[in-house]
Amino acid sequence: MTEFRLPFCSGQSDDAEAASRLLYESDPPYYDFWLGNRAAAMTLLQALWRQPEGGYSAAHCQVLRDANGVRALYYAYPASREADLELQSQRALRQVAGDDLEQLQQREAQLSLLFPRLAEPAYYLRTLCVSTPQRGAGLGAQMLRHIGDQASEQGYTLLLTDVDSGNPGAVHFYQRAGFSTQVETRVPALLPYQLPASLRMAKHLNLDC
Repeated sequence: MTEFRLPFCSGQSDDAEAASRLLYESDPPYYDFWLGNRAAAMTLLQALWRQPEGGYSAAHCQVLRDANGVRALYYAYPASREADLELQSQRALRQVAGDDLEQLQQREAQLSLLFPRLAEPAYYLRTLCVSTPQRGAGLGAQMLRHIGDQASEQGYTLLLTDVDSGNPGAVHFYQRAGFSTQVETRVPALLPYQLPASLRMAKHLNLDC
């Protein structure tokens, strides 16, 4: 397995296009349902990335770069921050959505049904994306270890994430890393949009490691 030694660092405005592509490719059905299609998703995700606050802001994202640009990214934070980030995200969406705001908010509300309320105290991995050329080389597993170490250093013993059950590769990836499914959430109205059950997965962290 390749060890990637480049440091993770905060996202920058110039990363918007590459970051948005990684985010979209991590779950196209999700973003197509919420934002309309790939082109619309790329435009809005880039705009949200450049906002100073919100769940998609570069300010809350850690990225991994090499000479070719952004190769991977993740959003992870204490569960106690989720409510504040949600308020920030709504403010950011109002800044960029224009006339589509009401429709986007309605779709976002439907999508939110897939994700149970976060248990506290816990650390939450909302998103982990790796560029296609880097997949299969162990970078994702290394990122998970890094995030687990980060959580442990802050005193957390539980790491949570949500995984699309329709992506067996992602499910197996997290299972191999020691995650197990705690809750399965299915929203019948979303099934026709290729949005099957969402799996809330958890891993107990060893603070002694």
